[in-house]
Amino acid sequence: MAAVHIELSKEFGKCLERVFFPDFDSYLMAFDRKKMGVEGNERFALIWKPRKTIEDVPKTHIEAVGAEWKSLRLKFLNACINFEPNSHPYIGKIIDSDVQRQDAYDWEDSFLVPWDRKLGLGEARDLVRKVAYHHNIDPLPKVSKGKGEVDENGKIFSEYVDGNIHLANLTLMHTIHESAHMVIANGEYGDELYTSHGPVFVWKLISLYHHYANIPLDYMISTARDHELLGDFSYHKMSTPKSMVRSP
Repeated sequence: MAAVHIELSKEFGKCLERVFFPDFDSYLMAFDRKKMGVEGNERFALIWKPRKTIEDVPKTHIEAVGAEWKSLRLKFLNACINFEPNSHPYIGKIIDSDVQRQDAYDWEDSFLVPWDRKLGLGEARDLVRKVAYHHNIDPLPKVSKGKGEVDENGKIFSEYVDGNIHLANLTLMHTIHESAHMVIANGEYGDELYTSHGPVFVWKLISLYHHYANIPLDYMISTARDHELLGDFSYHKMSTPKSMVRSP
């Protein structure tokens, strides 16, 4: 974040506060733009900034401006507590872009394949049930072998959709990956507004791989962090699903 912070400070002025939302992998930052020559009703500004560059999405979005920091800070704090991403066009674009999707696939293929193995359909169903029970998911999803999503190149993906899991390949990794989507959508979080392969998902995926495939936790965290999949790294210290990481 340090390099991004310096870059934005050159453009917007002094950063007064910032907060990281792992839900959609973005920062909300507050700036005093006086030294940039901005005075009056637009001196202070709240700026959205996705952590990663996203094609066809502006690199920043001005959420609000004001003449007094005290009143604008109330908007900042209100966003931290009551922000509704489903009604925000800019954040909606960030969520829809799912910018980490291919990076997450590449990380799994590069570092986790040695732990993968084929499963029978019954084994896959049993594993999904275990994950569902552990996360209090009801009703239990149906698990089937068959085509999931097909991309523009004809590649077939497994998928979790409409409460059910379709496995293009009966393997441990495919089953755990889709189970992580199931948990994010229906379990601990109960909210499908999260970026599909963002930090919230990757942290849950790491947890499931550790518990159900016995992959070393430190190894996964280290390699995922090297691939910049974990968001603001201090996020792993958080305990609540919709909390944020605040920085002075």
